[in-house]
Amino acid sequence: MLYQTQKLKDNPCVYFVDYSQLELTVDFRIRLFEEWKANGQDAGSIAGMLSENGFDDDTVGAKYPQILSKNFESNGFPVADRFQRSADGYEEKNPLILSGAFEYSSNGNGNGITLSAEMRHRLLEGYPAHTAEEILMDAGLDLTDVGKIRMGRIEKEARQREQEKLKESMMVMPVDTSGMDENELRLKKVRDNPYVFRAEFRGSNIKPEMTQRFYEEAYLLLPLGIDRIMKIYGIDPDFISRTTLNAISSKILGYDPARAVPGRKPGPSPQVLKTGFARADAMHRLIEIQFVELGKPFNGLKINQKRRICRWIDSLPRDPQGYYTKEKILDLMRIKRSTYYEILENENYGMSEQRLADQDELDFEVIQRVIEYKGFEKGIRQIYMLMPRITYSHMSMNRIRRIMRRYGLRTTIRRPHGHRKGAREMVRKNKKANLLLQKFRLHRPNEVRLTDVTYLDYGNGQRAYGSCSVDPVSGMLIAFVVSEKNDLQMALDTLDEMDRHPAVKGAILHSDYAEEKTMPKFMISPLH
Repeated sequence: MLYQTQKLKDNPCVYFVDYSQLELTVDFRIRLFEEWKANGQDAGSIAGMLSENGFDDDTVGAKYPQILSKNFESNGFPVADRFQRSADGYEEKNPLILSGAFEYSSNGNGNGITLSAEMRHRLLEGYPAHTAEEILMDAGLDLTDVGKIRMGRIEKEARQREQEKLKESMMVMPVDTSGMDENELRLKKVRDNPYVFRAEFRGSNIKPEMTQRFYEEAYLLLPLGIDRIMKIYGIDPDFISRTTLNAISSKILGYDPARAVPGRKPGPSPQVLKTGFARADAMHRLIEIQFVELGKPFNGLKINQKRRICRWIDSLPRDPQGYYTKEKILDLMRIKRSTYYEILENENYGMSEQRLADQDELDFEVIQRVIEYKGFEKGIRQIYMLMPRITYSHMSMNRIRRIMRRYGLRTTIRRPHGHRKGAREMVRKNKKANLLLQKFRLHRPNEVRLTDVTYLDYGNGQRAYGSCSVDPVSGMLIAFVVSEKNDLQMALDTLDEMDRHPAVKGAILHSDYAEEKTMPKFMISPLH
């Protein structure tokens, strides 16, 4: 967004402005926030105050009130940066700081706030019996002042701490396995699993009967495959027959959570907790995989399809745990944030590309009509000349060529040149590996020779070619041969000239893949 900087610099409510950035003073932002909060978080109240204080659509744009409204909703009560706080006469007005529940960050740039040590201890002790929102509200804080982004970070911190406490409390009790053979140990491990109702041997494999709780949870993980699911629940699929695994997979596929009868739920054993963590991690990975797959074709879609996807992302409900934020979803789908917001806010975004694509389809139909005229083969030049007479329309040869290439139309009027095709095949067969890899300075003098050809036009349409060889380490010109033809003989003459300054044994000759330098006669010439 571009601003009229000179007009805004004279406004006392502006703290800083340049052509692309506008920052209001903290006092004015607080006034705007309080007005916005008092009027039910309506952006119209912001627009009224901006207008009263000398801001109009010409200077800040018509969407600026909505931008401020979203900023207030996300970030809560405005926070003064460290430079504003250090100014003479600054008075603290942030209710989060005044409550003692928050304090200014001591790390980074010092422009943010974080929970105080006392409030963090209170939050972690009360969670998860009470949500982070309930704990903050009990402390007398208004969640509007806290802001959605800060609230999501607090909730995430409390959740992570709770998971760490659960992991620390896990204890595996020792089991007396004396006197058991290997098969009995395997069977006991499966029977002791809280998600197995009963298990027995069938031949050389174990056949487990899974609990209702297993199917209540596992149906969400079915895309991972039955082997991965069994491992998540602590059961080795190698000890179970494929028939049994397929039967369990089919039962998971047919599970309907809406009509299921709640079954016996296992207690909070260490295995249940461990499985819960593994299941949560697997579900997170599965969700992320789905977002990645959904985003892969995004760049190749038409603008209307891109807009539907962006609107779908915008309509997704907020993750109460604050893990799948909109920014994380965009990162997973490889969609640029600027592109996402531009598509949502600018109805004309990408329409020029769409109009060009529509026009190309119409032009393609015109070209097809000309190609099909009387059924004989036509080249691009014939299509160009016949088009006005057949279709009463006209387009350039470059446009005809581009559209034919885009839609895969081919013409055989100009056939491939046999000599060029043979030369390309010879280059392909005799092409050598690039041993130098641009590391010219990692060698000693006379260990590397570079060679290339240049040309100079002179006289009446005449051209002279110069073939040279250089030692890249010392910069010495080893050979220079002039000829009227850039052919094999000139390349061989260059090799003869290079013999006047011998290279060491095993030296490297580095050149381009010119036709004459891939001929057999040149390839077998030794570099002395």
